[in-house]
Amino acid sequence: MGRLAMIVAVVLAALAPGRVLAATDAVFGYWLSENRRAIIEIGPCGSELCGRMVWLSDPVDATGSPKRDVRGAPLCGIDLVAGFRQRDVGRWADGGIYNPRDGKTYSGRLTLIDADRLEVRGFVGLPVFGQSQIWTRAEGDRGGC
Repeated sequence: MGRLAMIVAVVLAALAPGRVLAATDAVFGYWLSENRRAIIEIGPCGSELCGRMVWLSDPVDATGSPKRDVRGAPLCGIDLVAGFRQRDVGRWADGGIYNPRDGKTYSGRLTLIDADRLEVRGFVGLPVFGQSQIWTRAEGDRGGC
């Protein structure tokens, strides 16, 4: 009977509500950055959350080449948020937020304020030592980059 109880426990853990929430969380979708110059698509990456830039208001530089981050990678398609773990519906933490201007990845958390607003907070060490942006929900990627 002990072995059957263990199998049942493993199956129930795999079907736990947290796993179901991660697949349907309202944080998933397209988000317009606070400066309205980029759209980031956020979605599941296994049991974690990740997001990449899928639209830029001005995707090319003066020479007509795709704009790049400080490390030389094209901004379009770049991963901006990764490794976030769900804490509750609409609350994700313990992930990283990449800043393409300085090439650094900061600790972060994402909090759904309401259906159309997402607080994105990047910080060093503790959340009090950081900065927040409010992203607004976008209908889609506006045709991509």
